Amino acid sequence: MLRHLFGEPERQDSGLILKTNQVLGRYLNDLHDIESKGQSDLSKLRRWEIWVHSFITAVDELEQGVYSSLKYSEQVLNRNVEDMKSEEQTEYRRYLYYYKNSFIRVFAILDKLGFFLNERLHLNTEKVKPRFSYFTVIRQMHDRHIQTDLEQKLYNLKVKYSEPLNKLRDYRNVEIHSINYEAADDLLHSATVGAFSWNHIENLPGNNQILQKCFEMVCETIIAIYNAPCFTDGRA
Repeated sequence: MLRHLFGEPERQDSGLILKTNQVLGRYLNDLHDIESKGQSDLSKLRRWEIWVHSFITAVDELEQGVYSSLKYSEQVLNRNVEDMKSEEQTEYRRYLYYYKNSFIRVFAILDKLGFFLNERLHLNTEKVKPRFSYFTVIRQMHDRHIQTDLEQKLYNLKVKYSEPLNKLRDYRNVEIHSINYEAADDLLHSATVGAFSWNHIENLPGNNQILQKCFEMVCETIIAIYNAPCFTDGRA
């Protein structure tokens, strides 16, 4: 949808996003087969179908944001805002918009996955922590020894992507709960060089690499969940 902004054709799915959509599509087909055979409660099937469609949309929107962040960052050549001409400053602001939008979406999708797991596996995580996250749900699966194979896969993904995920979480927390993240980067830079400047910009290629890794983590997590035997028969 957003590739037209760069004069490009619509995305042709390949690689990880293709695999993610294939897994989700196969799960939808399984739900339809179960419905046709009258093997499960219709209201539950509809609810599970809504979950799948929400993840298909969420992954698509995240990929577009990640891609747009990358494309706009490629137009930013200077490391200080004061050295940029008006057009480059505009490209930088567009980069910031899609980068922030994307790192917020990463954790929104993970938390949706947490709510899905909590509901489907009857984990009752809200009794342990009323405002729980995806990572709280994984801990609950571990503590209660529920679907241990799936829990181990999800934990391994958490460990595999811990470094980029932790960095992105810090950006997210600063952006949502404190000053915006680019201002925080200015403060960090000033502490390093000994002089404060609002105009220093962050490491855009490094940021995009972190964001891409977290996108991969989201996709691999969805694939692991929807390929799990406890879900592939449409029953939890």
